[in-house]
Formats: sequence, structure tokens, C-alpha cells
Amino acid sequence: MKEIGAKCLTNINFTFGRKDLNKIVIEQSLENFDAMINRLIRPLDRIGLSIERSLITNDVYYVRLPEIEKVSKWSNHVKKTEKTYKEIIFKLFTPYIFEDDKTIENQFKKIKISLMRTDNWITQMDKDRNEEMLKSMTIQNQKEFIPYT
Repeated sequence: MKEIGAKCLTNINFTFGRKDLNKIVIEQSLENFDAMINRLIRPLDRIGLSIERSLITNDVYYVRLPEIEKVSKWSNHVKKTEKTYKEIIFKLFTPYIFEDDKTIENQFKKIKISLMRTDNWITQMDKDRNEEMLKSMTIQNQKEFIPYT
């Protein structure tokens, strides 16, 4: 952004618009992740998705929000699906951060359709177990480190 600002100040003919923002690369940091989440939370919530970052491993997950489904059209019985997770990559969201809500919703509806085709969602219990295993492996690796003196 410093480079763009410098060009805007020094070159009168230089223009930079919203479409140019899609080409930028956003550094993966906690602050940028929080900004991305704040931008995408409303449109994703409307289609039944969310995004979370693990506090233990810093992995990023799609979260399929719980839904109430009718068991059949002939009865009033319903079942509530549980919250499930699927790991994702931070860089995939960069093009959507600067779009309007309707565009984000439309794009993520397509993404959600492809996500629902695969069946590798994990439950909260499995996610917590995986994170605890990774945490214990990290602690074990730290204990095995012997500094040279």
C-alpha cells in the first residue's frame, strides 16, 4: 500500500481503483484474519457458513452452522444438525474481501455447493481431539530440543 500511495502522490495520471485491489496479496497475520472475518461474517452467515481460526494450531476452518431439518414432509419431527468443520486456506479469501455483500454471497453459495459434495467435515469433538494431539506433539518436540552450549 505504501507503493500505491507513493505513486498516487507523485504521478498525477496514476489511478487505482477497487478492481485493482483483487491483485494484491494480503499477509497472513492475526490482524488481517480478524479483518477478513469481520468483512465476511454477515454474507457467510446468511448462507449457513462461518469461518473460525483455531487458537491452538492457527488452522482456519469453514464452519457449517447448525441447521434444523425436517425429517420428512409428512411429519413435524425435526432434527438439528451439529456444527461441523472443514480446513481451508487463508489465501482463498483475498479476492472476496473488497467485494459487496451480494457478490460474496453468490460466490460462497457456489463454494458451499462444492463443499457439500465432499463428506470430509469433522465434528467439534474430532476437531478438539486433533488440536490436542497437535498441541501435545508440539510440547513433546519442545522438550526434546537440547541447545548446544
